[in-house]
Amino acid sequence: MKKIAFVVNTSWHTYNFRLGLIKSFQRQGYEVIAISPKDDFSQKLIDHDIKHYDIKINNIGTNPFEDALLTYNYYKLYKEIKPDLVMHFTAKPNIYGSFAAKMLGIPAISSITGLGTIFLHDSFALRVAKVIYRLALKIPQKVFFENPNDRDLFVKEGFAPREKTVLAPGCGINTEHFKPALKRVEAQENK
Repeated sequence: MKKIAFVVNTSWHTYNFRLGLIKSFQRQGYEVIAISPKDDFSQKLIDHDIKHYDIKINNIGTNPFEDALLTYNYYKLYKEIKPDLVMHFTAKPNIYGSFAAKMLGIPAISSITGLGTIFLHDSFALRVAKVIYRLALKIPQKVFFENPNDRDLFVKEGFAPREKTVLAPGCGINTEHFKPALKRVEAQENK
């Protein structure tokens, strides 16, 4: 059975935004593995027959030693799990997970769901992030974007080659799951 690893910065994100896509892969006969920090949603993933591997990620940290350790930890997990494909979501998995996949020759896909907080202000961290993104996003076979503005910015900045980019609005998000919030907004507008 082929294995696909979903690598995300929280189990909450995996459960709320990727479960539909994961279930689709499972129906097609894939074994799906989730790699994310353990939180209240990790067990919910396990309840859906998704193997969960815990990994420590400092989502807001910019410590290069922590990030090097994260790359090494991804490397160890990928080597143990031996996935046929790794799908990265969110900034740190997209960057450091891609480096680990490259070292092991594992095909990877990255998904850019937004620019993230590091792009809000010009800073030393932003300049470093740009260099790292330029290196990391050349690795995946495809880089998915949810909106054309982000894709155009990443191509213009040289982060991702245009020929590797795919525009897929709402990648894997179950709109039925999030529909009630829209109904509340419509109800408020009609008052």
